[in-house]
Amino acid sequence: MKRLNCLASDSGEDSDAKSLLLSLILNDLDVKFPKLNLPQYMPLLEEKGIVYVESVFDFDRKYYIDLGLAEGAVGPFLGGVKKALACEKREKKQAKLNKENRSPSLEI
Repeated sequence: MKRLNCLASDSGEDSDAKSLLLSLILNDLDVKFPKLNLPQYMPLLEEKGIVYVESVFDFDRKYYIDLGLAEGAVGPFLGGVKKALACEKREKKQAKLNKENRSPSLEI
């Protein structure tokens, strides 16, 4: 699975209106770090309203440890989420540039 390396939008629809679901990232991270079983933490995160990638960085490392994530899982969790968010932003920017480049230019 390459989704973690750079998540693609589900379709060509307005990608600016979509946010990445944290559950997708945890599933992708589970492929890379299967012994950490990161998807097991999704119910804890959902209970606190942390369901989108963008929400993760509102809290620090200690918060996630206190919430119940294993200390050794917090680093890969935060790193994977950060990477996915950066890739999503890059893809949105690229999609916007591609859309602008496809627009017919007006010549007089």
